[in-house]
Amino acid sequence: MPRWPVPVLVLAAACSQPEPPRPALTEAPTHERYTAALAEFGLDRTALGQDWLRAADAAVADPIPAALPFRETGYLPPDQPTAVGYRFDLDRGRRLVVDVTFEATEPTRLYIDLFELAEGRGPRLVASTAPDARQLDYEARRSGPHVLRVQPELLRGGRFTITERTRASLGFPVEGLSTLAVQSAFGDSRDAGRRAHHGVDIFAPRGTPVLAGIDGRVRTSTGDRGGKVIWLSPASGERRRLYYAHLDGWAVANGAAVRAGDVIGFVGNTGNARTTPPHLHFGVYDRGPVDPSPYLSPDDGDPWEAAGDATLLRDWVRTTVAGATLRVAASSRATARLGLELGAAARVVAMSGAFYRVVLPDGVSGYVAVRQVASARQPLEEARVDGTATVRDRPVLRAAVIETLGEPSTVEVLGRFGDYQLVRLPDARIGWMPAPNHAQ
Repeated sequence: MPRWPVPVLVLAAACSQPEPPRPALTEAPTHERYTAALAEFGLDRTALGQDWLRAADAAVADPIPAALPFRETGYLPPDQPTAVGYRFDLDRGRRLVVDVTFEATEPTRLYIDLFELAEGRGPRLVASTAPDARQLDYEARRSGPHVLRVQPELLRGGRFTITERTRASLGFPVEGLSTLAVQSAFGDSRDAGRRAHHGVDIFAPRGTPVLAGIDGRVRTSTGDRGGKVIWLSPASGERRRLYYAHLDGWAVANGAAVRAGDVIGFVGNTGNARTTPPHLHFGVYDRGPVDPSPYLSPDDGDPWEAAGDATLLRDWVRTTVAGATLRVAASSRATARLGLELGAAARVVAMSGAFYRVVLPDGVSGYVAVRQVASARQPLEEARVDGTATVRDRPVLRAAVIETLGEPSTVEVLGRFGDYQLVRLPDARIGWMPAPNHAQ
């Protein structure tokens, strides 16, 4: 039987003459199409639909800073429309690879979108996955900040682990070597400052094989400056071309089709490199010269595994040291957002490396070191309260009332926030009460 989202079933059941549910919502191939489908069904006017749309916008407008490589495990609740966004810098020519694992009780369509940010204009969508895919692979066309957004469809959620890292987008052009062999960088001065170096120089013994960085077709030529050269144009038809200069000789004929990793020539010092040791001048051109370094730099290593307790996801913790720091990112070097009092309560929503990402009772979020908090399941103390005590769902006077006790009771104090304390009632419900000496 086909799986229809709950809102579609509700709409169909409400009709006196049921019709087959329209497939727009379940078959939407992109986040944009899913958003349009919500409008088709009128769900964009419901509180649930509006919350989903707001969560999508907020994830891009106020993303979490992430230094690549990065890994985070968290939970997206199905009963509360949410999305998560991560902001990071990419260099032109780096391949961003994002892997997402998602564990849920129901099959879930997950929208993974990458946006490029640029000053003076709004976020520009540059890559997306199919809703059932869990990997995004993208080569950055411009250097600068990007935002990755992950959002499940309505009324779906679960536990996720997202891993973000970058890789080289080109194979290294000299066999057996790495970026350690680069001794002259892009932009270095040439001819007493009259021109800039439009590539990188990779030094190697004469005759060392030179390799194709991509699938494509070669064009060989000879010139006074580059000596024996190869221009390699991609088979995909994109504008970018690779330039190999000062070759000792060619291994392929002019016009030959090659595959990435094929030997196409040999290191030498022809052209204006006759007075230098043998090396390959390697360049990348895309509407002009581009720094090849990001295209060739080694792949990122594995990000740190989370050191926190996964059973605490969505649970309460409290600080165990005075002056625990809430930071904007999962790093001890990240900017401090604020200091927390001893026993301050927060709810864990994710974990990354040696940090929990938490939300404070007033909605402020950030990262706190795992070593600075502990589970709030065990009480700090027990407190005797009189029958007029009121328990609320948030630590503010206008919050909804969970319970008015009606008679003297003993409650367990789990944590604190400002003038309130987080308590567990005898029936195991959790809520907020004013701290002693603080009037309601």
